[in-house]
Amino acid sequence: ASDDFMVDAELLPSPPEKLTALIADSGISDLEQRQEMVEVAAATRISMKRTRRLIEMDAEDVPAETHGLDVIDEIVLCSNRIADDPARLACLRAWVEQGGRLWIRLDKVDVATVTHLLGETVPLQFVDRISLTEFQLHRTNHEQEAGRAHKFDYPVDLVRVLADGVEVIHEVDGWPASFAVTVGRGRVLLTTMGNLAWVRERTEADPRAEPEYNSKFVAAQSLVEL
Repeated sequence: ASDDFMVDAELLPSPPEKLTALIADSGISDLEQRQEMVEVAAATRISMKRTRRLIEMDAEDVPAETHGLDVIDEIVLCSNRIADDPARLACLRAWVEQGGRLWIRLDKVDVATVTHLLGETVPLQFVDRISLTEFQLHRTNHEQEAGRAHKFDYPVDLVRVLADGVEVIHEVDGWPASFAVTVGRGRVLLTTMGNLAWVRERTEADPRAEPEYNSKFVAAQSLVEL
């Protein structure tokens, strides 16, 4: 209609608050797995007293210019496909350098993708991937453990990597579970464990919340610390 707004495909309309963007592959065969990525991202926002409003993106949806990300203040990267697009890769790095916050989930993203994105800023070496049914997260700058020991019926992935020049936040058996690095004016957080290291499923005992402040998951203490 003649009175409709026209929105450039490279620009996102301004929302009432800054948003979180989840970059994941829409073609992922396991739709339940993709939805869990969304719910973990939502639980993260809710733990910071924000609404669960977020944008789901394919790698192809990332703008080629940083001004296309003006409405976003944090991005959760769960896809390797962006490594195949130099223009969007450069845009994402520039966005971080200008003050953006990027969470790279190494249980979903290859170390090679991180190298393409950040270069030698975050020197990583992949060791292996293991599965744990019992583990305890340890805060590296605190004497006490980060919560109780976790035991699960199903294994939780741990990607074991060697990282230099980073701030390790949590460890599992001496391996980094979460670590961060400053890139320009921005901040990059990397985690090496699956969902259940950071969230737990919501139960009937949890307080009821309005839809915009509700998620399938509740942030664990480890995620609150991050």
